Amino acid sequence: MIAVAAQDRQRAADAAAAEGAALYRFLADNATDLITRHSSDGRIRFASPATSALLGWLPERHTAEQCKSLVHPEDFQTVQDALMESSYNGRAGSAEVRPQATGTAILSGWKCAAARPR
Repeated sequence: MIAVAAQDRQRAADAAAAEGAALYRFLADNATDLITRHSSDGRIRFASPATSALLGWLPERHTAEQCKSLVHPEDFQTVQDALMESSYNGRAGSAEVRPQATGTAILSGWKCAAARPR
């Protein structure tokens, strides 16, 4: 009886986790903002499809790339500070940055970068 109850709780937890992951993916796939997820060393693990519309890049192109390569060199410290605020202090951080032009892309203007703890 106890084993059956434990299995039922595990199934319910698995279903809730799958539902949460599906919702997260739906939101990221349909957002008009660029959403990225980074590993602890700053490499991009996920870039939302909005990357194509906003920057002219395929999202997969920058997976495993350091976020430093996407930000103007003069602005990278502010991004690093926002990520540190989020990662180590558990608070939301933000920075206004200029994107780094790559290849033939011509990017202009300031962009807001925000980081939240996971």
